[in-house]
Amino acid sequence: MPGRSERRGRDSASELEELRRRCEECSVSIESMRAYHEDLLGSLQDGIIIVEPDGRIRSINQAAEELTGVSAQMFHGRPFEQIFPTDSSLQELVRKTMESGRTHTDFDARLTRQDGSQVVISAVASLISDGMGQARGMVLALRDQTGIRELEERLQRSDRLAALGTVAAGGAH
Repeated sequence: MPGRSERRGRDSASELEELRRRCEECSVSIESMRAYHEDLLGSLQDGIIIVEPDGRIRSINQAAEELTGVSAQMFHGRPFEQIFPTDSSLQELVRKTMESGRTHTDFDARLTRQDGSQVVISAVASLISDGMGQARGMVLALRDQTGIRELEERLQRSDRLAALGTVAAGGAH
């Protein structure tokens, strides 16, 4: 007949095995959520930059890498101002969003790429809050508007030329 200490030993071993199994399930679940998060951000066409409450960049998606010309490794853990030193309007948007705790939308700006070229963007900054309403950081969504702005400028030039043509035609008669 097994003694009490032997039974406790088997119970402890059984509990330990159950805890190991649960730990493994949690690890698999966490890895699955991480992969889903990466797939989600990677599938977006807008550039996404996640900024920590202290202003350091936590992560970016591939669209943000392409838009800025900077690799994700260069972004991770670095202060936002260090990555965008000449883009004071974006720095102000990040600061204002963190301080006010409010989302700021439809903010147009020029983004200076790593190669020095500029891109016209539309930016939306949204606060990330926990269940208690405490700020956990922010998401900055960037959309390339360069093509749209170029079309608008062409349309304006075309309208001006049409107006000049009308004036010239009126003067010829």
